[in-house]
Amino acid sequence: MQEGIVATPRVLAVLAQVPDIESNEPAQAVLADVVAVLLDGCERGELAGVISVFADCPPALAKMALALLTAAFFPDGKIVPAEFDDSAILCFSLFVAVAGQPADALDLIGLTVKERKGERFAANAALLRAHIEKGPGGGLPLSQRERVSEAERNAIVLQVRQHEARRREAAVNKQPKVHLAEKHMRNCALLLDRGQLLTKLPRGGTVAELGVDRGDFSARILELTQPTRLHLVDLWGSERYHGGLFDSVKQRFGTEIADGRVQVHRKMSVDAADDFADASFDWIYIDTDHSYETTARELRRFASKIKDGGLIAGHDYCMGNWANGYRYGVIEAVHEFCVKENWELVYLTAEPLESQSFAIRRIRQDAGEYESAKPATTPRALIYMTARNCERYVSDSLRSLASQTHDNLHVLFIDDASDDATGNIASGLLEELFPGRHSFIRNDSHWGKARNAHVHLRALASDATFVAILDGDDHLIVPDILARVAEQYALGTDVVWTNYVTDQNKVGHCGPLDPRRSPRHQGWKSSHLFTFRAELLANVGENYFKDESGAWFMSACDWAIAYPILDQTRRYHYIPESTYRYTTSNPHSHHNSDPDNPPQAGKFTSALQKHNAKQVLNKSPLPCLRDLPQEASRPVPPKEVRPTTSEPPELEKARAWLTQEGLVATPRVLAVLAQVPVIEANESTQAMLVDVIAVLLDGCERGEFASVISVFANCPPALAKMALTLLTAAFFPDGKIIPTEFDDSAVLCFSLFVAVAGKPFEAMELIDLTAKERKGERFSADAALLRAYVADLKMEDMSDFRGFFINLDRSADRKNALESTLERLGLNGVVKRFPAMEGDSRPSAISPNELGCFLSHQRVIETADPERHLLVFEDDVWFPAQFQRYFQIAQRLMANDTWDMVFLNMSVNFLQVSRVQRLIRAKRQLGDIHTPAFSQFGLNDARGLYDFGMMAYVVRKGAQAKIGAILAEAAHGGYQQPIDNVIGAAIRTGRIKASILFPYIVGIDQSLSVAISDRKKRNLLFNDIVNLFVAGVDTQALTARAVAGAHDEPFDVDAYVQSQLVYRWLANA
Repeated sequence: MQEGIVATPRVLAVLAQVPDIESNEPAQAVLADVVAVLLDGCERGELAGVISVFADCPPALAKMALALLTAAFFPDGKIVPAEFDDSAILCFSLFVAVAGQPADALDLIGLTVKERKGERFAANAALLRAHIEKGPGGGLPLSQRERVSEAERNAIVLQVRQHEARRREAAVNKQPKVHLAEKHMRNCALLLDRGQLLTKLPRGGTVAELGVDRGDFSARILELTQPTRLHLVDLWGSERYHGGLFDSVKQRFGTEIADGRVQVHRKMSVDAADDFADASFDWIYIDTDHSYETTARELRRFASKIKDGGLIAGHDYCMGNWANGYRYGVIEAVHEFCVKENWELVYLTAEPLESQSFAIRRIRQDAGEYESAKPATTPRALIYMTARNCERYVSDSLRSLASQTHDNLHVLFIDDASDDATGNIASGLLEELFPGRHSFIRNDSHWGKARNAHVHLRALASDATFVAILDGDDHLIVPDILARVAEQYALGTDVVWTNYVTDQNKVGHCGPLDPRRSPRHQGWKSSHLFTFRAELLANVGENYFKDESGAWFMSACDWAIAYPILDQTRRYHYIPESTYRYTTSNPHSHHNSDPDNPPQAGKFTSALQKHNAKQVLNKSPLPCLRDLPQEASRPVPPKEVRPTTSEPPELEKARAWLTQEGLVATPRVLAVLAQVPVIEANESTQAMLVDVIAVLLDGCERGEFASVISVFANCPPALAKMALTLLTAAFFPDGKIIPTEFDDSAVLCFSLFVAVAGKPFEAMELIDLTAKERKGERFSADAALLRAYVADLKMEDMSDFRGFFINLDRSADRKNALESTLERLGLNGVVKRFPAMEGDSRPSAISPNELGCFLSHQRVIETADPERHLLVFEDDVWFPAQFQRYFQIAQRLMANDTWDMVFLNMSVNFLQVSRVQRLIRAKRQLGDIHTPAFSQFGLNDARGLYDFGMMAYVVRKGAQAKIGAILAEAAHGGYQQPIDNVIGAAIRTGRIKASILFPYIVGIDQSLSVAISDRKKRNLLFNDIVNLFVAGVDTQALTARAVAGAHDEPFDVDAYVQSQLVYRWLANA
């Protein structure tokens, strides 16, 4: 929150420059984050900081913040201050004032103060009232008032700080200082987090949560402990919560409330104790106001409500939030209760950046009852088995497990809604072979291996040292393999796997992983037998087990389980033996779902498996929490690489724990930054972009290069260019780029920016140049990954397009030149030559050349594939160097079906000066009525164009027949007009829905064409400017922007001076 208060002014400064912010979803999403930080600041006693942050906020942003708050708290639009908590009403009043309504804000504060009590609220309300009333004008918006001086602001902050310090000191002095004895800590176990704590609490019992809020933790209780009855106790609608929250909680748990699993109690926690008989609960979880007084009363009131052997757990077992002046009393209350009532701490959690949790229970005279809480002397294995319709195999599978020499194990067997006798066979054998050492679960519906892992395996994993995965149709073939695996875990290894052999006697594909590289970049090498340290599963969120639509993975589940486990550690061990028999002949296996593709070791054969595996790999890797020992983790630098001599960059290294969050947040930040006008001269934008670069560089260094690529893949070229400029300035102040002075991560990131900035070929050369001078598997693998990405930048998937260029047999020079260009662009497999037709002497009102042009285009449209978009070029088309990037954007713009044709250029070539003059005069006479509004890169309505050209265009699939019929009508009438006139008339009358892509992404190749009549030299720039001018574009402003680098226009901006001559000519014309 403190970092948020510091960063917010910069974020607001950028947001304030985003055009049309009221309708901008990315900007609203970022502003919602800001509002959340400010609300949190109010709640934590940082109102002075919040006021200073938002005092200079533009009114438009304050109004939007106000709208977001109103929509969140009061969906019906009726503002009821009593339903705000203290922090929200203060923040709300501040937004009202900044939005230009200070008088209303003062009324709101005055109305609320009458209904509230408490020194802190009164002091904060006075602080806010003084701020709003500051300066003359009474009813003026804050933005027009005199600024509060730095001295006055500091005085106000000091006053609030002193008040808070006195309040804290008085509160601390009231709390008892009680020390625990050894007996109160003897059986205490330290857990990772409160999610793992839930897995330790009894399942299926009667439980209660005191302090519910939105119900997020309640949902986790239901999922992980599956209680028969969950009582939710809270005062929704009090000062702490707004009124709508109670309704949302009831709606969230509507199903569970209806079936009786959840019961809601809307009252104070200590009062709710009267609702329950003694010995009602297996356990309760306390998460209310964290004060000593309340917590002590809750412990006393609910102690008698706990069954014999039950537990009381709770949150915020910490000193408080010192940065924000909050002193908790949970530790003092718990220690006092344990000493007075003879209870002991059983579990404590160790979240590094959050409040910790605790669990306590009565101390029993027979301490042996709790021996199970102590760790086993040998690593305990949890065998995870799922089976569906495996009655032929399940007996051998379980008997192979029973033959293992390692007996400290527990079997979790899940019959995943089998239609045969699998469940009956398994349950009988489990009772026979593993009495007291198994859990049998029968699902009513088919869940899949991933969901079973998240729900059932996660619930038991905390009681084990490691998890071993054995499918119900496979079996172990080496009796001591689990014992050997257990030895590795005793040595500190986190993931152990072996090789396998199939039931067709084919040896598997498993192998070792390089711990210095991300496991996601090394192929699937850890298939079967796969085992992992059990505690790692607690860090894997359910989204890693779900596909992009939110459905649970039903195939590639081994990947979904293994990769987020492997992400978290580099402490691997591969046992190079085939210890596991993998049954590929099972007809129910996913590998056998495609009859045309028989199963192959280590390969996916069904389309669904391949699709899901790709989605698994595309997920953001989890942070690596357990690296190799430092001396083993650092590769020896290649001797060929010279040491860096340039000054270190002014880019602060991202903190390790922020890298993953940064990679997730970056696309949204980039989306907002891309909308800031004149971005190259904007200091606020550059400051935020530096933060982004720091995160991306850190991601490269940590082996997350695939994530970095995916984050920056859709970055606007202007931002990539700025990133390139910042990196160059940081690493090479003299402007001379020397790749050898980059470290590996920086050169990869630099090359990526070069590619995204619109120079994929230069990026490829930079990668190749650097790769010759570097060694190391990880760099080679990442370079190959980037090389593949850059190669894809040349052209997106064109499978939905089929193209032709129209070329006369006698124009071999044009054919050769264009085919060479198409090959360079990677279009040679998409765009093929179409033999042009010569004009003949048939009766017509147009010239033979115009007739031949008409017949050629008519023929190519009539013979087009109706299942693909048709892309047509004439053979004198010119492709700019940026064509790949432009067409990528064009493809996204054309992704809807609202058009029949899209023109990639409007050609007015081969014009006499007199005709250009007539066009200009006609355009001026038409005025703005028929002038297209070309304001940005995009598809624009073509009906306003004065003239059309057929040099380059796209025909939507399904529209060929319509356009062919229009051309057939013109042919039947005797070819009275050139084809561009016929198409133009059909567009203006609405028979053809046409758009023109602006700016144009192709032009005419003047080296293959004649010059405009009175221009003595071939001037491509002149041609482009005339085209744009006739189309109704402010060409002078456009060229000025292009020279400034704000856009990527496809004409030669280096000829700017020459263009001024063209403007003078146009003005005279």
